[in-house]
Amino acid sequence: MLKISSKLLQLGSRAASQRAMSSISATPIMPQVESKWIDTSESDKQSIINKLDLVMKNDWNAVTLDDKRAIYYINYGNYGVREPSSKKGDSLKILLYTSAIIGASLLTSFGISKLFGSTPHTVTKEWQEASNEYAISQNSNPITGISSKEYKGAGFVHLSKD
Repeated sequence: MLKISSKLLQLGSRAASQRAMSSISATPIMPQVESKWIDTSESDKQSIINKLDLVMKNDWNAVTLDDKRAIYYINYGNYGVREPSSKKGDSLKILLYTSAIIGASLLTSFGISKLFGSTPHTVTKEWQEASNEYAISQNSNPITGISSKEYKGAGFVHLSKD
């Protein structure tokens, strides 16, 4: 008896939802949702969302194209926090400001190198050879590095001339 009553209840609720679906899907709930959604009041938005939730529970093939667009826009559209932070025409401005910052940093780097002279004293070949000797005396990297028995590399020396 319990099985029969639950089956009847399911059939009744399915028929009621199909009736609701047929009355809802006959006309779009919110045509052109992209242009109207931002200006719609919060209570109207909530009622539209509730109606679209009812529509989504039924046969997807019976849903109108405007309702499908409204469902997609409400769930994934570019409004609120998903609205792009840059507007049209900002690309050129971003490119110009980025180029200006990179140019200023290159100019600053060039100016500092001209103002303070040549390379530091730690870049000379003698300094690098002394660094090799110090690393060997400290037994640095004894397994595969400069202090190992079979090491054949240049160590810290990377200059071919002064």
